[in-house]
Amino acid sequence: MSTLRKFSSQADPEVLEGLQEIAAREGRQFQAVLGDALREYLAQNRLQPLRRNVMGAFKEKLKERDELYQSLSTSGLRIRKPAADAPKPNQVPLPKPTAQGIDVVQLLLEERQSHR
Repeated sequence: MSTLRKFSSQADPEVLEGLQEIAAREGRQFQAVLGDALREYLAQNRLQPLRRNVMGAFKEKLKERDELYQSLSTSGLRIRKPAADAPKPNQVPLPKPTAQGIDVVQLLLEERQSHR
């Protein structure tokens, strides 16, 4: 356990009462509950700059691709339910092998292995 340091501050009475209620309900010391609350606050605020960076990059990509998104939304493309007689995704018949004599699955697996 780290050495505790005394400090003096002021807080809204409702906040202090809430912390005291939690301490009493959990059978803990007030300073332990206050310490947990401060640690949680620090953890959340340390993540905020990361979230801002991620959201900034996301918004930038949205702007870059806005024209594409607009054209797709007005092109009439829509997702619809499969036809009633359509096979389930795991039951779709495989196409006949190509005349090239290439095993596409094996080729894809080999491609994938090179990235490991």
